Amino acid sequence: MALGRESIKTDSDGHFTTSFVLPDRLSDEPQFLRVTISENVGAPRFTQNAKDTWDKIIETVFMALLATTAGTILAFPLSFIAARNLMKSVRSPLTSVSLSVLGWPIGLGIGYFIVNQVGAFSIPLSENIFINLVSVAATPLIFWYCVRWALPQEETKIPSTLLRVSRMLVLFVAILIAFFGSLSAGHLATNISLTIEKSLGALGFLATFLFQVSDILRIITPALGALAVGGALSSFLGRIGQRTAEKKPGR
Repeated sequence: MALGRESIKTDSDGHFTTSFVLPDRLSDEPQFLRVTISENVGAPRFTQNAKDTWDKIIETVFMALLATTAGTILAFPLSFIAARNLMKSVRSPLTSVSLSVLGWPIGLGIGYFIVNQVGAFSIPLSENIFINLVSVAATPLIFWYCVRWALPQEETKIPSTLLRVSRMLVLFVAILIAFFGSLSAGHLATNISLTIEKSLGALGFLATFLFQVSDILRIITPALGALAVGGALSSFLGRIGQRTAEKKPGR
């Protein structure tokens, strides 16, 4: 504690006793004493402002990582469509173009509805974290085997119509399973983030990162489902229009 140029040490309770002489002043105004207390609190440490700033810096870095990851996922399939050496020029008649354009909004609505129904089915299963974990682990395996059966690498003979229809149905089920796995992964990330948030302490931003990942999965999955069904329906209707336009009158 400092009084003018003097330094006084207090006892363990913070009390002290001292005497000093006040200088004479010509003014009749009252004189005031200003006491500054200095307390040793140990080694240097971060203030609360420094901790909040550091937390926001980490959050910004992870937000950039999330944006890069989401952009990469969306850009990967679009890069094949934009590649000139992979895509060929197609001249479609007006009927094909009209049906193709009409298929997009209808397919987007149907796809969004289907994925939302899959999401509603996954919500009760996500309430139990063990069942949620098993569903997330088993979904990629089921999806892989369904796709391998529906899209074989080699065939010794031409498949029958019934086999083709069966493969299309299995492929459709595999796509639904993939959407279910993505939504289940989002629910699992939410459950884990809420469970470990308090135990992480200073690393609590990791729980926030997992929670944000779950939000992104729940937002992107219906959008991808809508785009997938919209593209499939647009392509299907476009082919119908193409074949209809190629037929000659009278045949």
